[in-house]
Amino acid sequence: MSANAQPYLQSLEHAPRAGIPVWLDQRKSPRVEYTAVVPVNAASHDGAAVPSVFETVETRDLSQQGISFCAATAPADRPIVLRLGTEGAPVQMLARVTRCERDYDDPMRRFIVACEFVGLLP
Repeated sequence: MSANAQPYLQSLEHAPRAGIPVWLDQRKSPRVEYTAVVPVNAASHDGAAVPSVFETVETRDLSQQGISFCAATAPADRPIVLRLGTEGAPVQMLARVTRCERDYDDPMRRFIVACEFVGLLP
């Protein structure tokens, strides 16, 4: 690395939680830390929630386009439904899993799951 580039690289801000330079972050919109426990379920092929018990997951961050969360199991290779908001007026979002990887820094070895919102469900 040239001596001229080093001060520039050291001056770059880092993305929240990601620990990588902003110019390497490929997110479409800024994410904010969002910590909540939300129900998640696999979606059927028509986009509705599969009629079963929702698994609760711990969210990490949220943006206009998506959300990330920690889950004990990796989601199935299909869209998922997330219930966001309050219990009295939950909003069901259909989302596509864009990334899923084991968090080896987590003592429980949960998965970090990143999702892109696809639509709002009735």
